Amino acid sequence: MIRRLHISEQARKELIDFFKMVVWFALFFFCLRTFVVEGFEIQGSSMEPTLEENERLFVLKFAYRFDNVERGDVIVFLYPEDHSRRFIKRVIGLPGDTVEIRDGKVMVNGEKLREAYVNGDYFRPQEDISKVTVPADCYYVLGDHRSVSSDSRSGWFVPRKNIVGKAVLRFWPVTRFGTI
Repeated sequence: MIRRLHISEQARKELIDFFKMVVWFALFFFCLRTFVVEGFEIQGSSMEPTLEENERLFVLKFAYRFDNVERGDVIVFLYPEDHSRRFIKRVIGLPGDTVEIRDGKVMVNGEKLREAYVNGDYFRPQEDISKVTVPADCYYVLGDHRSVSSDSRSGWFVPRKNIVGKAVLRFWPVTRFGTI
């Protein structure tokens, strides 16, 4: 014998309203993550001391729809050699810039780049890199911890279309909460 469950009209209406609310919240968070902001976890030490392994931050995905990429920005991008991976690095060279590394110093357009975020010789590149010109619509990126970073010194550039967004806020661990 099958028993039918009788739900009052009021309960049925509340149940429908609840499901509508769940659908709206899911849609809202999907749009938020897809178009506005996304969480990112640091893996590896290539951005030390600025960002440390296992830290979590927010990446503003629409930042470059309204603004230009600037030298010094910390960006998340699709790794040029494997688009299934996302990297985080600092923008050093803009389209049309010439970049070279001489005696551990980064030179952009013939001038030494001031890099307060690179602490000590341990973080400076040991090898010289010949002068390269950044192609149109591409960027030259370096990790802050140069001795362990896989970056544009390997011969690749980051096309603008591969930029996911700008790293803007570290939220974990709470003791290091703040802007980037």
